[in-house]
Amino acid sequence: MTDGFQIRVETDDADRVIRRLAVGLSDLRPFWPRLTRLFIGWMRLQFESEGAFWNLGTRWTPLSPAYAERKARIWGPKPILQASGQARRAASMPKRIVGPRTLRLIIDDAGPEHGPVLQYHLEGGANLPRRPVVGPTLPPLAALELGREAEGYVRDLLRGIR
Repeated sequence: MTDGFQIRVETDDADRVIRRLAVGLSDLRPFWPRLTRLFIGWMRLQFESEGAFWNLGTRWTPLSPAYAERKARIWGPKPILQASGQARRAASMPKRIVGPRTLRLIIDDAGPEHGPVLQYHLEGGANLPRRPVVGPTLPPLAALELGREAEGYVRDLLRGIR
């Protein structure tokens, strides 16, 4: 039994394969659509679970009874952060700022119904509890999905090289 591991490349053109793989990984723009699709799925789960997906099972703080009654009168029985649907729609269509090594997804929920609401929920206030849509770290399921998608991307790169 040995401690550690060994990698063995059994191909005559290993240097060429490694160089091409390095080039493929230096510009991740072909990977960003895959990550964007994952993010949109995570946002769907976050809204469906009223915050529990990203907060490891803890839902967003419930509405106050007075506001819940007012909201129901105006919008009907809608979940938290989904009165008009504006924030959820924005989360399902994030704006993308793309570079070779960076992807920035922006949920811009300023819409025709009213101004942006998510910024107030992110910060919270005197009568408004914090209800962040995205947490500081990926939930375990999201990290697993991201790892699988990254592995698939590298496999696809290798298939294209050989």
